[in-house]
Amino acid sequence: MKIAIVYASVHHNNTEKLVKEAGKMVTMDLFSIQEARKADLSGYDMVGIASGIYFGKLHKSLLDYLEEKPSLPKKAFGIVTCGDGSDKHKKSVWELLEGFGFEAVGVYVCKGFDTYGPFKWIGGINKKHPNQKDIEACATFVKKLI
Repeated sequence: MKIAIVYASVHHNNTEKLVKEAGKMVTMDLFSIQEARKADLSGYDMVGIASGIYFGKLHKSLLDYLEEKPSLPKKAFGIVTCGDGSDKHKKSVWELLEGFGFEAVGVYVCKGFDTYGPFKWIGGINKKHPNQKDIEACATFVKKLI
């Protein structure tokens, strides 16, 4: 199965680290949002949409990309990094994927280093995330989808 992941990783590059390291364990092609805008991803069997959570949503550049209705595979999954690491994001990302017309097949969520708002005054939270355990769990998640 041919898999592409389109990612937006802005604040601390948590998502980029996660997908690049997981990409060493699973055969998949990675595209930053800038690269994805120039690429033809229609030949892939499945696409991963990966982002940090910003004010409760995926990064705006990724949402704008999806609004542009690029030619993407019908099956999609989400990969999310966030300060709280909460599974509450699974439902919203699943619904977002379906709202864009994808057949959602799963969402992976893990903690990410976060210095937003009051967290910056204490040096941030989850300084060691995503860690190796998170990366391996992400790779396992993608392998199961294949």
